[in-house]
Order: sequence, then structure tokens, then C-alpha cells
Amino acid sequence: MVIILTLILISSSSLFVSAEESNTVQNPTGEIVDIMAIESNCIANESCQPWRPNNLIEYFGADWCEPCEEVEHIIEQIDNESNLVIQHHPSVFDQTYLNHSKFRFDLEYRLIFIPSIVINGDWLLTGSTQALELNDAISSANKSFSGINYLEFDNYTLNWSTNSGLDLKIWKTEEVRHELENRTLPFLATEVLTLDSNQTEVNLSMWLENWTGRLIFTLEKPGLMPLTSFSENPTGGISLTELDNSNDDSANNENPSKLAMSVFALLLLSIIPALVMFRTLQKTGFEEDE
Repeated sequence: MVIILTLILISSSSLFVSAEESNTVQNPTGEIVDIMAIESNCIANESCQPWRPNNLIEYFGADWCEPCEEVEHIIEQIDNESNLVIQHHPSVFDQTYLNHSKFRFDLEYRLIFIPSIVINGDWLLTGSTQALELNDAISSANKSFSGINYLEFDNYTLNWSTNSGLDLKIWKTEEVRHELENRTLPFLATEVLTLDSNQTEVNLSMWLENWTGRLIFTLEKPGLMPLTSFSENPTGGISLTELDNSNDDSANNENPSKLAMSVFALLLLSIIPALVMFRTLQKTGFEEDE
């Protein structure tokens, strides 16, 4: 009996330790290495060359979000040739919700609030007040992009190459009507395609059928991209995490060490009656021997 109880305690302690160790393992650091873009009206030509912009502006918002309207008007004023824009809808309450955008919001950038603006995968502006500093943030950004050696479309066939060994993400963006207002979102992300470095020639005619907009290519190191807040002003955003997270999401995000401690406590409580019974039987045996 003592041996069994000892084994239970040892296994419980092992569970706790392994959970603690896994919790301390750092996530790999991600990075946007290179970006390029190409317009849909160019893709069907015999030969179509993309361009490399100065910055990538990723905006995370929602059609139901009131402060998002002001931020969207600010984004529409920037030069969208030298600054590529991807508008993300990570909220499941939007009709134009995209699961890839939510994955980027939750896991690649670890964002909480909307509206949020991420510049080059490095800088963060949150809320309509901080968004007023977008032009200053763009002017301060000095990231140099490289990594895609060659990228060209020829009659809907993409040819590209890289020596980095990284995957290429293709963001399909297009002009989409706002769900609640009489206006449009010019560069909303609607689909994503990922190519590994060995897929250097791909025919995308089916994927691009009946589509008009802009393709944005990002060469990325996978992992969590650490962001630095550009502004010292209050965020003033809406917590998308509180609105969108279900009970299942909360369970999945629970700290493993806390879960292990709870399991350990339950196991410990469950063996207390057995210990009491064992002690009673042991005492009774001694009395009978006497």
C-alpha cells in the first residue's frame, strides 16, 4: 500500500515538474524578413514584376468596432504604394472574419485590443489616439527588407526563389464593402496561401479566378514576433480577447503549471482517505498482535 501511494505521489510530482519545464521553454522569435506586392491587373500579362515597398502596415479591426472607423480613415490617407496595407478582421463576429488573421492576432503578435496597427512586425499602435501617430511611426521605421531573390508572374504562374529556406505567405487582399456602413475597406485580407521554399513554381489561376485586388508576399521566420509600442499615449482599444474567447479557448490558454498543481492537489486529497484507512488497519493489526 505504501509503495502504491509513493508511486502516485512521484507521478504527480513529475507531472508538475514537466509542466513547469514546458512553460519555461521560450517560443521561437518570428520576424518579417521580406515583403513584395503585385496588382491583380498585372498578373494576367505575359510578364509581371512585383515591387518591394518601404513598410508593411497591418491593421487589425472590426466592422462593429466604433473607434475603428477613425483609424481606417487615417490608414486611407497614407501612401499605399510605398507602404503596403493589410487590413485584418480577426473577430469571429465579422462576416468577413479570416481565421488566418485571428491566428496572427492571437499567436504571432499576441495582441489584445482593436483597433491595433503593426508596422513591419516591429512597432505597435493601439487605439484611435495612438493611431494619430501613424505617420510619425512610418517615418521612424527604418527596416531593410531582403530575402526574396526573384519573384515574377507569367500568365498566372508564380516563379520565385529564396536562399533563406523560409516559407512564403501570399495574402490575397481586395476591396470589400463595410458590413454596417456605406463605405469599403480597400485592402482587406480574404485568403492566405503558404508556399514552402521548394515550391518555386506554382500555377495560381484557380486560386485567383474572378478576383481583383492586391497580392502581398511576406517571407517570414515562424514564431512569436515581439512588438514595441511606438506611443506613450493611452491605448483606449477594445479587448477582442474578452469578446471572442469562448470557454474552450480559456481552457486551452490556461497555464500548464496551474493545471498541474490542481491535478496534484486533487490526487493528494484523493489519497488522504486511503492513508487514514491504512493507518487504522495498521493500528488494529498492532492491537491484535498484542
